[in-house]
Amino acid sequence: MNSRTVIIATIACAVLGCWLPSLWLPGPVEKVRSILPPPATAHGPAWQSLQGKVRGAGTSMQQFQAVMAGVRGRGAALAFHTGDMGDLLCEEAEELAARLAGEELGAHVTDGAAFIKSLRDCNSYVTDAALEAWADADPDAALRGLIADASDTHGVADTLIQRIAARDPDKALAILRASPVSPSQSSARNEVWTAVLAACAEKGPDYALAAIQSAPRQAKDAGLYSLLSKMAAEAPHAALAWVEGLPPELKKLTDDSVIMDIWGETDPAAALADWGQKRPGLGVNDPVGRNLANQWAAKDPEAFLQWATAQGESGTPFLRIAAREIASRDPQRAAAMADRMPAVALPRGDPNFPPDDSEANTELRDLRWAIGNEWAQKDPAAALAWAKSLPSAGERAYVYNGMRAYLSELPKEERLAIARELGTGTNAGFQTLWEVDRAEAGKVFASLPAEEKLGNFSTMQNGLTAESPAAAAGLLEGIIQDIPDTPEGTQQSSSARNLSRYVAEVTSAWAGRDPAAAAAWVRQLPPGESQAIAAANIALTWGRYDLPAARAWAEKLPAGASRDKAARQLAILTAASGAE
Repeated sequence: MNSRTVIIATIACAVLGCWLPSLWLPGPVEKVRSILPPPATAHGPAWQSLQGKVRGAGTSMQQFQAVMAGVRGRGAALAFHTGDMGDLLCEEAEELAARLAGEELGAHVTDGAAFIKSLRDCNSYVTDAALEAWADADPDAALRGLIADASDTHGVADTLIQRIAARDPDKALAILRASPVSPSQSSARNEVWTAVLAACAEKGPDYALAAIQSAPRQAKDAGLYSLLSKMAAEAPHAALAWVEGLPPELKKLTDDSVIMDIWGETDPAAALADWGQKRPGLGVNDPVGRNLANQWAAKDPEAFLQWATAQGESGTPFLRIAAREIASRDPQRAAAMADRMPAVALPRGDPNFPPDDSEANTELRDLRWAIGNEWAQKDPAAALAWAKSLPSAGERAYVYNGMRAYLSELPKEERLAIARELGTGTNAGFQTLWEVDRAEAGKVFASLPAEEKLGNFSTMQNGLTAESPAAAAGLLEGIIQDIPDTPEGTQQSSSARNLSRYVAEVTSAWAGRDPAAAAAWVRQLPPGESQAIAAANIALTWGRYDLPAARAWAEKLPAGASRDKAARQLAILTAASGAE
């Protein structure tokens, strides 16, 4: 048995209180001359024998022993019927039976192409074990077969190819270069090259470099990545020096970022220090430096905070990273850190929040959003008090939006006051008002200009549609009246396109729950594009599970675009179902 099967067997035996050697004694193994599965209706003597032994067993341990005895020597015949072994009571035993059957199936392969093809009818345990056994028994044939079978359609066994290739990279490269490429292997062949080059990386940088230079252009990038990842994990300084000596045609395919990323996983402080020496004036706009800073902050936020503080004014962007990480542990402390940072304001002209006079500092704004989100989960009242203390009205609205989901337990009067303070026409204020007093929110919505209606609807559309498509449709109706239809043959405005999308999504959801109610709503809409889109989506959704009822409804629609679009959808469904 291979190592994976031994592990599964050990777990199963431990669970059942038996010991592997007493169950898996040496015995005859049938020779496999044909690996094609037996007909599904003819399970054969081996399958009948196993079924009888298992069904005649009593306890889980006895069933397990029966499976072990029943599979031995009959794996090739049983491998294609493991899906029927659902009454063994022990999942570990079922998995072990499948793996043992797969091992026997893969140990005596005579026709690699037919063998691989037949495995597509087996479960994953059988397939994995069979391929592993084939690779152990005849690695060269297995590698040739797996390379030939690699396809853009059903994928590549890249992990196994890499493991086989690592045994003898020279032979693997020779087999790969000699293998013909079919039209269905354009992407798959690159994946095969990547797996083989990753195996070459295990033999050393000089050997791997020679292999990479001989690889197709599309595979060189991945080959270099595998090699540099391995080198960086072992000796990042040496890897950086080695990159400097690469030939120009390869050096342009990579950079130090690969090495720094791997180095940052183990020692982000040292990696950031090294990167900073190479990049004077390092800031968070440098993607490599920012990634290293994030890695360090996640690993040791206190040490990172000390380093960022020592950088003086240039360390402010890094202090934000530290505060964001600390927020998950101590949001009050993170808030105090943020409050000591430079003031923040929203961009001029932001349509969702009140405008401010100063320029944007979105990083600090987003930091406060994250702090509020974390704090509200732990102490909603304290988080809300902090949010109210923020100096910018726009930022207060922005931060409150990140907290809103966790403030539902606050008194209704307090949430109404928040909505009015934020402004009931803003996204944050309107959503809060909607959650507290829908009747009042409906009046506010009706008084808003069309674009503000659309903006407010867009921020709550997904949740509202899932909760109550009828309520979402009621808001949409007010927007439909305000945004005129686009004449046929002319380009829709962005507002009209968004409205059409929302109408389609809401009516589809509503028709899935209550098609009659959705259909009645469509009939009372003003004729035009929105009504036609709604009718088409109701016909499509309703017709999928009750085609006659959908037809009867569509036939009663007034002549026009709505009836035509609904009829087209139903005609498509009728043709697909074969109905008349």
